[in-house]
Amino acid sequence: MPPFLLMDKEPVQGFTVIELLIVVAIIGILAAFLVPNLIKVRDKANHTSAQSVARNVLTGMAAVETSGLALASCSYTNNVVQISANNFTQKVNASDIVNDVQCMSDSFQWKVTVSFAQSAGIKTEDFIARK
Repeated sequence: MPPFLLMDKEPVQGFTVIELLIVVAIIGILAAFLVPNLIKVRDKANHTSAQSVARNVLTGMAAVETSGLALASCSYTNNVVQISANNFTQKVNASDIVNDVQCMSDSFQWKVTVSFAQSAGIKTEDFIARK
């Protein structure tokens, strides 16, 4: 038998403390870069969702007002915006991030105010369409 096979060494098992600390440090550095970026992406997605709801509500307001002279109004309950005018009703579903939707209509414009969740709390934004 070759002499290197006869050596009486115990096999090395597991990782050293230094190796484990290096892996933990690398994971911590990656997390420090990823977490803020993931929060920004989520906030942007929430803003885009709120814009979509506002755009759909503005379209619904225009649709119910074209059938007569009454101005559109809306109510928000259980993630559903109900728009009504001239005995016509339009419903728009809102995502879970939306907290409140308010509508205003006059002879010059439609205005929708959407409150939605962001990482820093609740954000409120106005969306306006001219008639």
